[in-house]
Amino acid sequence: MKWLGTGLLLAAFAVIAIIAIQSRGGGSGSNTDVATVVAAQPIPEGVQQNGNVLGDPNAPVLVVEYGDYQCPFCKKFAIEDYPKLIQDYIQGGKVRLEFRQYPIIGRNSDGSIDQSGESFHASEAAVCAQDQGYFWQMHDLLYVNSVGEFKGSFTVDRLKKIAALIPAMDQATFGTCLEGGSHTQTILASVSEGTSSGINSTPSFIVGDQKISGADYNGLTKLIDDQLAGK
Repeated sequence: MKWLGTGLLLAAFAVIAIIAIQSRGGGSGSNTDVATVVAAQPIPEGVQQNGNVLGDPNAPVLVVEYGDYQCPFCKKFAIEDYPKLIQDYIQGGKVRLEFRQYPIIGRNSDGSIDQSGESFHASEAAVCAQDQGYFWQMHDLLYVNSVGEFKGSFTVDRLKKIAALIPAMDQATFGTCLEGGSHTQTILASVSEGTSSGINSTPSFIVGDQKISGADYNGLTKLIDDQLAGK
């Protein structure tokens, strides 16, 4: 009976541990439940944020990323590689990262962008947050709360719940911006610019005059290192 009691106690501790891990799921990108929203890891102190640009504005290398918040490969980069990019290059003032909206998942049958789709709504949420100086916080929250394509990750109501995880942001202003489509033309212009630059998939990166597609951190850092070396 003593062994049974110990076993039950250990089992109880295990359940508590699992719950605790799940409650911190936002930091690891583990949220797979559309009914919940989770927090993201904070951006490291000292890293400058200037609208949709992360890092020292005088950093010698500019990395431009075109991304879609529903894209699983974009999420993979955001969860696994983006923190490494910050640590390896951005914090040291070597790189500044500019994120550009490219919501292409769920295009209409004629190839046009679906302005009523989840990807577009997520881009709108990011730019609405940018209006108040919280672009990168929203960027991170969107990726950790993406549960897959066409699964309800980014309905307007859920985007408002995600935004509420940024308590310093004016939620009423954010909601009005999101529901009013205030940045529709900004997002369409970003897509058009990307397409004109040869972007046709996400994530895609431009470093100098070089372009690389996919969540390929080694390939991306090679381009960065070449730029830093003046090649």
